Amino acid sequence: MLELSTPEAQFIYKLLQNKSLKEYFEAQTRGICTDIFTEDIPREVWTFILEYVTKYNKLPTFEAVRDQVPLFTPAPVPDEFEYYRDRLVRQSQRNYMAKFVADLARMVQDDDSKTIELIGKAYQDLIKGARLSDFGRFRDMEDRIREYERKLIENIPPMGIPTGIPELDEHFLGYRPGDYGIICGRMGEGKTTVALFMAFSAFMIGHKVSYVTLEMPREQVFEKLDALATGISINKIKRLTLTQDELAKYQEKATAMKNRESDILIHDRTGNCSIITIEAIMNQDEPDILYIDSIYLMRGISKGQSDWERIKEISNGLKQLAMKYRRPIVVLSQVNRAGEEEIRNGRLPSLAHLSYSDSVGQDVDHAFVLTSNEKTRFYHAKRFSSMKLRGAAEKDIVVRWEPTTNFIEYLDEYKNLRMPDSEIQEVIDLQNSHSPLDAKSIKPTTTEHWRHS
Repeated sequence: MLELSTPEAQFIYKLLQNKSLKEYFEAQTRGICTDIFTEDIPREVWTFILEYVTKYNKLPTFEAVRDQVPLFTPAPVPDEFEYYRDRLVRQSQRNYMAKFVADLARMVQDDDSKTIELIGKAYQDLIKGARLSDFGRFRDMEDRIREYERKLIENIPPMGIPTGIPELDEHFLGYRPGDYGIICGRMGEGKTTVALFMAFSAFMIGHKVSYVTLEMPREQVFEKLDALATGISINKIKRLTLTQDELAKYQEKATAMKNRESDILIHDRTGNCSIITIEAIMNQDEPDILYIDSIYLMRGISKGQSDWERIKEISNGLKQLAMKYRRPIVVLSQVNRAGEEEIRNGRLPSLAHLSYSDSVGQDVDHAFVLTSNEKTRFYHAKRFSSMKLRGAAEKDIVVRWEPTTNFIEYLDEYKNLRMPDSEIQEVIDLQNSHSPLDAKSIKPTTTEHWRHS
């Protein structure tokens, strides 16, 4: 069988020999993509590698590639990987130059003022070996004023993508383009519940949401979302005990959902989810906001990393993806043992108490922590505190969710929350000993809060 000795085939073969995701990733940053492959067989192999890495977070074996593309028979590759990578980059530059010359030949005329512009652009592309970086000019301030006036005329709200908790959204204006946020807390504190409520709130006002769940299958996530959407008890949905009226309400809501342009896309079969996987999801879904549950279950690209190094690499990558795509990314995380000790002692954890790596705290724009204590448990609520809000002061509120649907409502500022006096506490203890506590009957009547309609 004829051996393939072209730069394209040899580059791919060396990459498969080394089995290095780091080399694969670096090749992508040098501009090696499907578009630069001019030969059918290497292009088919490269397409297969892209799909394989996205799904499994590792490079396929040479045997797996041959099974997929039997005609892939590269010649021996004794040199270092960088040699074949740079050779392919140079080939792509030559191909670009050939296309440029052909375009130039078609358009050159004596009075064509665009010729010099075309030559200049091609020269800059070639000397950098990549496309020109995207940038904005500070001096174009008048353009920003016109954009400001347009938003006023068209009555475009300044709000980013809201959390669904109005008192919090009004404070920091929701998640903005390029934001990287985190929601943390101890195990079982309600991080997933809060994230799903935020995702559902964004969906309900027309946003497209991607939700990567690494802790539970999509079927369980949909049960929670269905309860939020319908107001039907999640336990009844799980136990198959809906009444006929509830089933009719369920069907009515399902019919209405079909006509919505917004959506929540749940990803639960991502294999070893890495930065590459998340970027593939960003490209495929084109979401307005993306949630990841949770960051400590993601996989790193480099081999032999400690957990600290892995989370640092992932966090840095997520922030760069949020900036690159101008879309907010929100991750969930646990606090470490020192953070749990702080909570048990009645104090709030800090950014340094995030599990595995405090580098996350340096990268994120907004960080929230969920905690509970004797005071919040009396109100069947949680303390939802900001550890970091870029561009806004800290916020410390109390929220609770309706137990059957997990709909979250604002209860009060934490500093305003009061413990009951001893007489009320005795009555409550007596009620608890005979029947489940009805929080509505004992909650202070002066406390304003949001209710689900």
